[in-house]
Amino acid sequence: MVASAVVAIAACGVALRWRRRATEADGRLAAVRAALPPGWRSRPVETAVGDLVGRVDAIADRLGIVEQAVGASPIGLMMLDGGLAVTFASAAARAMVEGGATETATMARVRRAAEKVLATGEPRDERIELFGRRRRVLRQLVAPLGNGAGPGVTVHLIDITEREHLEAMRRDFVANVSHELKTPLGALSVLAEALADAENDATRHRLATRVRTEAGRMSELVRNLLDLSLVESEDPETMPVDLGDVIDEAARGVAILADASGVTVATEPPETPLVVAADRRQLVSAVSNLLDNAVTHSIPGAAGPEVVVRGRRDGVHAVIEVEDHGIGIALDQQDRIFERFYRVDRGRSRHRGGTGLGLAIVRHVAMSHHGTVEVESSPGNGSTFRIRIPLEAS
Repeated sequence: MVASAVVAIAACGVALRWRRRATEADGRLAAVRAALPPGWRSRPVETAVGDLVGRVDAIADRLGIVEQAVGASPIGLMMLDGGLAVTFASAAARAMVEGGATETATMARVRRAAEKVLATGEPRDERIELFGRRRRVLRQLVAPLGNGAGPGVTVHLIDITEREHLEAMRRDFVANVSHELKTPLGALSVLAEALADAENDATRHRLATRVRTEAGRMSELVRNLLDLSLVESEDPETMPVDLGDVIDEAARGVAILADASGVTVATEPPETPLVVAADRRQLVSAVSNLLDNAVTHSIPGAAGPEVVVRGRRDGVHAVIEVEDHGIGIALDQQDRIFERFYRVDRGRSRHRGGTGLGLAIVRHVAMSHHGTVEVESSPGNGSTFRIRIPLEAS
């Protein structure tokens, strides 16, 4: 009898606990249902909650995409709170403000600008120039946070170092072109006046020859400018090109200059045909410029052929070599000779009509064909230039 009573009391306790839990669960479900949008309250709770979970997952996916986009952007994005503490920084931003002394200085400039924006409420657009391991120029855009996000700022950091370098190169290029054109134009003007006042045929002939020389110099400069513009702005129209044909065509093109200069040009085509995927016109132009450069700086009368152009295979690359026995190039100048308008011997180049653009054209042609150009030289021992480009896949 007592045992039966104990069992009954225990059963009542379990029932009461289950009823209490059910009541609590019903209360929680009611609270969830009350929090749902009005159109969802008549739907089963499981369905409504499932829809909410789906929406949350979709939002998380979108946030993940935004996070990936911000992380991949080269523009640094940061957020600072009212106390100038960083609350968010993209990977690009961290690279610009974390690390060495240059990055520490950048962060200090960011905080100064952020402090001014917080004080005035006005956005700021500043240029930051930093000198450390290397010169760096940044553009800093700082704006107050909006949409009720509380006191704080957003910061965009854009590395404009390369952009400013290219702009400086453009300005130098325009200045150099103006100078190079001004010289023959001035000479032509003076020669034309002298020719008009000449009183005998010998003088007129001499002046006319000078006019023709200066006009040829201007024509060569304009041609090289056009060639350089094309190789810099156009992708090469590649097709199978035989290296031996390129060497022969370039050598024929420089024959008149070589004869006039008293310089011999010898060709050594590849032992077996070498075919490259190349823009034939551009490749011939590059080799022609190397030959022109070699002839211009050769010393007439040297023993043997003063200039040799050869083609050979080096692994998966085709190599075109132009070797001369001329004045040579000092080591400290070899890094600069591929710059536009740079001349090793300005007096000699001007006398021979050089424009200072030939090697710049060679470099751009090599680069546009996924290749390289290199030089071996020393003063008094001549120079060897090599264009190295991939062979066409067989």
